Amino acid sequence: MDKKLLDAMGLKPSSKLLQKFTFGVMRLRANIVRFLPERKTAFLGTKVKRPTYPTGYQIEELGTVRVRRWGQSKNS
Repeated sequence: MDKKLLDAMGLKPSSKLLQKFTFGVMRLRANIVRFLPERKTAFLGTKVKRPTYPTGYQIEELGTVRVRRWGQSKNS
């Protein structure tokens, strides 16, 4: 994270050693993944079974407040 984001979230920056290590590990992973075969099917996070949504969900159904659309009655 950059300094502005860390300040906004009230966090302290990690050590330079940890930053360099993390960057190196991510670069190593990128170099390994580059040589792997392409995926046969896409991995969609929306298809992952979650205990809070056992039958799945639609993005439109998520949120804290149900918003009535123009023309809908209160009971629908």
